[in-house]
Amino acid sequence: MLFRKVQSVRVLISVMVVCVGVAVAAVTDKVAVSNLIGVAVGLASVVVTGLYQIWAGSKQKELHANSSQLLLAYTPQAMAILAVLVPMLDDVGSPHRGGDTVLGFRYTPAVIFAIAISGTLGVMVSLTTFLVIGATSSLTYNVVGHSKTVGRISSGSRKDDGRTLPSRPEAAGCLG
Repeated sequence: MLFRKVQSVRVLISVMVVCVGVAVAAVTDKVAVSNLIGVAVGLASVVVTGLYQIWAGSKQKELHANSSQLLLAYTPQAMAILAVLVPMLDDVGSPHRGGDTVLGFRYTPAVIFAIAISGTLGVMVSLTTFLVIGATSSLTYNVVGHSKTVGRISSGSRKDDGRTLPSRPEAAGCLG
């Protein structure tokens, strides 16, 4: 009943199957299990992201806004939050201090181009998030996201140990 959203039993079972699959994949990952702070931060980010997606879908329907309008409305607030958090969490430094700070870093045209591309892609991701959530639901958005992840894992990627196919626990997490 969070945000006045009630899901059917079939939807809840589907979500549980996905959660079990993610849990199997995470628990069998030696790196993830060895870093409990990382696991806690990861779980917190999943919860916050889920709540945000549900809220975005509710607001979009409540305000009868399209994805561009919602993006335009939320961007100034996001920038204000980042303007407060970045100096507290990142080493801003001074321009004379060296390359390990935000102000001391040497910004070449290639770096500025990469930052611009990254920002553009970030805006596009937010826009597509609102597009998918507005047209369907936050649950569908999550299923699409997990499907992309499953596709990447299933197709195989070069591992540090030279394997290209997913391991059994990875495959079990995809199927779960």
